[in-house]
Amino acid sequence: MATAFASAQGPRQEAEKYLKQAGKQPRFATTLINVLLTPGLDEAIQQAGAVLFKNHVKYHWVRVMRKRKRGVRVCSLGGVSD
Repeated sequence: MATAFASAQGPRQEAEKYLKQAGKQPRFATTLINVLLTPGLDEAIQQAGAVLFKNHVKYHWVRVMRKRKRGVRVCSLGGVSD
């Protein structure tokens, strides 16, 4: 994920292409939530994951099955703390 925000165009384009393909997988949103909840993860990767999750939900939420929406909600709310 961090490579998707790299300044070098070649590696960034490859990372973006990979993430676009990964975004088509059924459990992509849940996987991003798990990445965000990983303790000790580099802050840049967490930020990239948060942006990817936001954009994925924004553009794909309508197509997500009701059962999966519930799983993402439970997963994301479980990681929210003060």
